[in-house]
Formats: sequence, C-alpha cells, structure tokens
Amino acid sequence: MATSEHLQRCVQATLSLPTCKASEMRLIEQSEGRAVCRLTATEAVCANTGALSGGDLYGLLDSVAYLGVITMLPDDATGVSHDAHFSLLTMAPLGSEVEVRSEVQRLGRNVAFIRVEAFVVTDGGMKQLAMATITKSIISLKQRLRHAPGA
Repeated sequence: MATSEHLQRCVQATLSLPTCKASEMRLIEQSEGRAVCRLTATEAVCANTGALSGGDLYGLLDSVAYLGVITMLPDDATGVSHDAHFSLLTMAPLGSEVEVRSEVQRLGRNVAFIRVEAFVVTDGGMKQLAMATITKSIISLKQRLRHAPGA
C-alpha cells in the first residue's frame, strides 16, 4: 500500500500533466482503489468544437484510473496502461463541469482492471458522459523510470 507521501507525489505529478492542467482537474476524493476528480471543459480541451475533445477525455479518464490504482500499490510499483476501451455517450459543452470516477475492479500481481465513468454535472444531477475499462500492467517504478528521457 502506498504511503501518503508517495501518494501526494503521484497526485501532484498527475495533476501537473498538460491535459489535466488545461482542464483544471482537481482531486475530490481518493481511497483504496478509488478516485474522484472534477474538471472543467475549458477552451484548451474543447479543440474549437464547443465541447470537450474525445482525445483529451481519453487522457483524463486514464489519469483518474491511475489515481485509483496507485492507492493499492507499494511505493516501488506503478501502473502503466496496456489496454483501454472507451465509450463516449454524449458531449460535455464548453464551460461544463465534469466528474470522473475510477474504481479498481480487480488487482492481481501483474495487472489491474479499472472501470472509469465520467459525468457532466447538471443542475438536476449527473448525466453520464463516458465510460471506460482500462487495464494497467503493474511494474516496478525502477523499470518504468529506466525508460524516462535522460535515464
């Protein structure tokens, strides 16, 4: 199980990713195997279409999946995506608030299966925007970092 200091570093690194920053993503809740984030469909992630870009949304869903799975891993391990299936159900108009929830469905020694759902926040509640199943390989952080630029 990750230490709180390690989790804080992982959260900060994830929220600092360009798409996360551009959508003003913030962590609302994080517990074992779960994460909830809120973001805004800003102009930067709407690609001049008036709605949240599907490509950016895919990256945001994957980021929230990571924030959920990292809570279940030791400090010397990480999860890297190797399979993902996304379904977009509706649009998130420019300026709308979006909530993304991830939950680890199954965690093995070498792989994690994560379900992610996104909702457009409305006055009347939530409207489902997208859903995804993401599979992450569990690898040592040392192995991951050896592929980092300059390593």
